[in-house]
Amino acid sequence: MENFEKLMSFGLTIPVWQMIAFILLISIFMLSHRVTFCLTTTYVFAIYWIFHLFGPHFVAKAGGNHWALTVYILFGFSLASLSIFAFFFYEE
Repeated sequence: MENFEKLMSFGLTIPVWQMIAFILLISIFMLSHRVTFCLTTTYVFAIYWIFHLFGPHFVAKAGGNHWALTVYILFGFSLASLSIFAFFFYEE
């Protein structure tokens, strides 16, 4: 328990619970032999983490234009939504 508390107090740029969720989802998909869902999960988390790390830089580069940010967020949501839809209604 002491090691876990040290890990939680360490200042990571990406939250630990998100890394745990990512590893858990990838493990479940790999054990169920769903490679395409592993890749899609990786894409979704990568898009979110890139936005989490470089969001202020994206907004600054857009120069106050909220359309660029809106397109980026909609792309991420559409990728996540299609992944969830495929998980429940598509069989490999």
